[in-house]
Amino acid sequence: MCNTMRPLILIAFTFICLSSCGQTNSRYILKDIGWTINLPNDFVIEDSSIVIKDTKEGKIILEKESHLKLNLATTKTLISASKDMFNQFNVTLSKSSAPTEHYWDSINNNVLKLFYTAMVKQAPPDAHFDSSRTIETIDGLSFKSFKMVVRLNNNLTVYNYIISRLYKGSTLSINYNYTDKLAGDEINKMLKDSKFEN
Repeated sequence: MCNTMRPLILIAFTFICLSSCGQTNSRYILKDIGWTINLPNDFVIEDSSIVIKDTKEGKIILEKESHLKLNLATTKTLISASKDMFNQFNVTLSKSSAPTEHYWDSINNNVLKLFYTAMVKQAPPDAHFDSSRTIETIDGLSFKSFKMVVRLNNNLTVYNYIISRLYKGSTLSINYNYTDKLAGDEINKMLKDSKFEN
């Protein structure tokens, strides 16, 4: 199971990179975007060296599958946390060259297609994929939400979410995946209860 999941987790981890936030117990203030979250108690902040290593490995897999050269130099990980290797949460901020929201939306759609294609190529042949797109609202702000459910077998299903928006010239991306429904419920509650500064 771990050998099957490892490439999929690494691909998801490319949307992860280092922590720059203020902390009080499980309360984190992501100063770059003025966002306060209460991390679930059983999630721990990832060590930056592990995040960097997994990001590099995930980048290699994505580049191999897409035949594109990816530049993560302008991507900053604001927070990366996990319960275990199957249940993770991270927030990234990437400088965008999009002059308008419409143009950004087109670029974002291409990124999501790349992510989806790479996941399909790395998954076992009998894996089943479902995906959907919606608009999510977090503390009054609208985000484009991409959900991908990967059923690897009768006992293991991975839920992947990429929730993003154009934020002051950058792509703000909230990414999480889980296999444990309780972990998923905890992340969703964290997002629902989170607050952006006015």
